[in-house]
Amino acid sequence: MIVMEHDRPVFVGEIALIVSSSPAGPRGGLPLRAGNDFSNLLLLCARHHKIIDDPATAERYTVEVLRSWKYEQEQQIEASALGQLDQFGDLRAQLPGLLVQSFQVTTSELSAAVDRVEEVGLIAHESAKLLRDAVDRIPERGPRIGEGIPGIEPAFQLAYDTAGGVTFLGPTASLAYEDGPGYVQHLRGGSCGDAAVLCALPGSYAVAVTGELWAAICQQGHPSLGGGPSAVGFPAARAGGARRYIGPEVSEIETLGGTWGPGRMVRRASGGWRWRPETRLDSNAHRDRNIWTAGADKMDLRLRFAARIPWLGNELRIRSAGRRRLDAELAQPWATEVVRAFGHSRPTIGETVRWTKTSELDGRNDSWGAAYRCALRGPGGRPAIVGRVLAQLPGGPQDGSFLSLVDVRLDFDAMWPGAARVGDSPVPPELRVTVPELAAFFSRAWGLAMTTLPQAVTGTPDDLTTAGASRVEMYVVNERSPNTGGDRILQTGDMLDLSPFGSTTRNHYELAAGITVAMDQAEPQIYTIVRSALVWMAEDCGFTDANLADW
Repeated sequence: MIVMEHDRPVFVGEIALIVSSSPAGPRGGLPLRAGNDFSNLLLLCARHHKIIDDPATAERYTVEVLRSWKYEQEQQIEASALGQLDQFGDLRAQLPGLLVQSFQVTTSELSAAVDRVEEVGLIAHESAKLLRDAVDRIPERGPRIGEGIPGIEPAFQLAYDTAGGVTFLGPTASLAYEDGPGYVQHLRGGSCGDAAVLCALPGSYAVAVTGELWAAICQQGHPSLGGGPSAVGFPAARAGGARRYIGPEVSEIETLGGTWGPGRMVRRASGGWRWRPETRLDSNAHRDRNIWTAGADKMDLRLRFAARIPWLGNELRIRSAGRRRLDAELAQPWATEVVRAFGHSRPTIGETVRWTKTSELDGRNDSWGAAYRCALRGPGGRPAIVGRVLAQLPGGPQDGSFLSLVDVRLDFDAMWPGAARVGDSPVPPELRVTVPELAAFFSRAWGLAMTTLPQAVTGTPDDLTTAGASRVEMYVVNERSPNTGGDRILQTGDMLDLSPFGSTTRNHYELAAGITVAMDQAEPQIYTIVRSALVWMAEDCGFTDANLADW
């Protein structure tokens, strides 16, 4: 592998892969990490390297044949290596040039090879140290760290050096460039075993991350409808710790700076990554307050849970199979508990409650929507507690949000016609909706809206591509307010028992809250979020002790 040219040694060998990292490559099939392992590298001359990788010779030069060549080489190296190196004279002066000529990939791979050779005892520690010193003096190939973005060099260089420098991360593979909210530079990868990326938000520390994680960030969402680093943001620098490196062992990383808001990249148990939003409450719930109310008969109080799930895709439809899935789910006893629970302590006719499709005037049941209704009648036969659910696909690709809605509406007069009034209140205290009932309703409605109703579209909601965070809006609406009640006017406090929240000076109020949240919440998490939202809503309405409530 070494020839003398004008009394100077020239290395003419090449490093071949026994099994290619690419499935389409020669003898392909190994993952990238395994492909670059020392056990998969074979030293050959250029002629034989080309011969073994030619498709015409694939059957002749199998993995087994090449591994036998490697074994024979390793058996010979101990006896002959030092003798061949001695002819070079001043090894310390000549070795860097030889290595630059022979290895065209990265100095990190050379360092890994030296470590392996020393580990198996083929060379002594002092010889290995000599080789490492020579590798460190090989000139860097490619752009400088941070080159391409003025002013970013110090931050990138600090993260690069702290994470392990060229030995661990390899040399640069690109200029630094702007991407979404921050700056990025790709690295070839070294002993870390994979390509890596330096990234930083303006004014923040930089951090090095695996190429796998960065690729996953880039794949979130949809290129034309929003996604990638612009939407997800960048990994938070603090996630890299003191080392400034987020490695393959990390399964959850905070993201910042994206248009989707704060969130986390989470590694799935089944493989791959998914972005999850940080749960956030707000007071901007208004979008879905009045949708699907025009054709409904006015009652007294409306409780509403509305979810917007940002699914992408022009081919989403409610097909026959999806409607059968939804019908089967809604036929389960637990599916009507969201309505029946309000009848347990209130006068209603003891009848079987079932979800049935609404009339054409009250909701669509076609490839675009699914609408169902159920009711409990009061002693006089009038509907007293009415439940409605709606699943509705987006109106177009730019809308990008599946609407999932659960309503329960109550008519207190229908529950107890002619009931004696207490003081000036037209609703007996025992009929008023309590705080625990609100919490139970919103928790049950969460399951219907986020798990059951999406079954109309797909049996595996997690597999659909999303373009951001799901949003939930919770409402407690007075349908008999002074502005809309007509001949029957009720104060919100006439229908609710919010005494655990203290008192408020407001006479007219509605409870509402918005929640940015991931779809896949466990039941304990759902109840905790709902409780927090109810406190938030009560605080917005001026209740003095909302955060002290014990219920």
